[in-house]
Amino acid sequence: MPPESQANNALEVENLHKSFGANHVLKGISMGAKNGEVWSIIGSSGSGKSTFLRCLNLLELPSQGHISLAGEAIEFKRDLQGHILRPTHQKQIQRLRTNMGMVFQSFNLWQHQTVLKNIIEAPIHVLGIDKAQAVDEAERLLNRVGLWDKRDAYPMHLSGGQQQRAAIARALAMQPKVMLFDEPTSALDPELVPPESQANNALEVENLHKSFGANHVLKGISMGAKNGEVWSIIGSSGSGKSTFLRCLNLLELPSQGHISLAGEAIEFKRDLQGHILRPTHQKQIQRLRTNMGMVFQSFNLWQHQTVLKNIIEAPIHVLGIDKAQAVDEAERLLNRVGLWDKRDAYPMHLSGGQQQRAAIARALAMQPKVMLFDEPTSALDPELVGEVLNVIRGIAEEGRTMIMVTHEMRFARDVSNQIIFLHEGLIEEQGSPQKIFYESESARCRAFLSSVN
Repeated sequence: MPPESQANNALEVENLHKSFGANHVLKGISMGAKNGEVWSIIGSSGSGKSTFLRCLNLLELPSQGHISLAGEAIEFKRDLQGHILRPTHQKQIQRLRTNMGMVFQSFNLWQHQTVLKNIIEAPIHVLGIDKAQAVDEAERLLNRVGLWDKRDAYPMHLSGGQQQRAAIARALAMQPKVMLFDEPTSALDPELVPPESQANNALEVENLHKSFGANHVLKGISMGAKNGEVWSIIGSSGSGKSTFLRCLNLLELPSQGHISLAGEAIEFKRDLQGHILRPTHQKQIQRLRTNMGMVFQSFNLWQHQTVLKNIIEAPIHVLGIDKAQAVDEAERLLNRVGLWDKRDAYPMHLSGGQQQRAAIARALAMQPKVMLFDEPTSALDPELVGEVLNVIRGIAEEGRTMIMVTHEMRFARDVSNQIIFLHEGLIEEQGSPQKIFYESESARCRAFLSSVN
């Protein structure tokens, strides 16, 4: 009986050898990858990395050893010394290859077929999936890899990076249990390989547009906030700041563009021009909204419930947290924002600053990955602004990712890693606080800062 640690292994390899004539390339490789794990194989050229991957899905026949996928051992005919001669069951190999998607260095797309056709062919003819279902899934995957608008293009008209993303979508369309990537960026020009810094982005936004009828409010906003960074968005009234935040958690539906939270792309149904019609999966939206806390200008507390009840409702009913645990966490957060003694008060009996601090505690109670602040002090009397900013500063110092629309310039300068200056729905300038406040290249940005200071 296999050890318990092997029971949930997605891929098990034992003593794998591969020789090409007298050249012994692999000399006894063993590994066990559990479900959901990511394994990387590194080494010098000629060390056997690609040969090992090609042996896993039998593009190269191993010389010796054992391979199991999701607990099913691949069966081989062997000679008396245990050397592999051939697979025992060709149907088993076809089935296991279906469950082991592979992405090559050289894309391997059919150049005479459109991107969409490349993706739907195998699911239809190998998995027996209905064409309409295959197309729906292909479009979902193309949206996920940022190629929805290239569905009818031919590979020869795509960049190398786009072809590789299409190849990844094609492999995923087969619903594999294991994905194999053989140096997927080695054939790309350097500018097509995303910087390593994008791998840990908490929030990624690409080419975001929003129109209200003929009014084009956001005109192609892109940004990438790393884990723990604070981004401040500044600009004149009407520049699109609050609309941008509301698009991030889909309180407003963007017209075009792509949004990813912690590496998970929000999936949209789109028309033939790539315009967003609606989210594809409502459950995904609910989950992502849970991970993106928002604090509004106007507090948005339930006036008929106590401060404590405002904070515990969502953790209990959305996250499924036990009430006693939710109360403990709420009291901890109320203490953190200086409102423990107001836990049984109703919002109407609190000052504006106290209500906003309660709203911040409520958002934090959902354990979000990203916090959005939409001008959190704009509705407060001047003497109450400081108490709210001190709470937000404390959250920033703890390393939580935050996107903040604010008119508090000194605060933005002090707490931000990056600042965006929006003008008429476009990023007029972006950079560090040093660049924006002291080295701005934009006359509009300099004039704005002068006017608010």
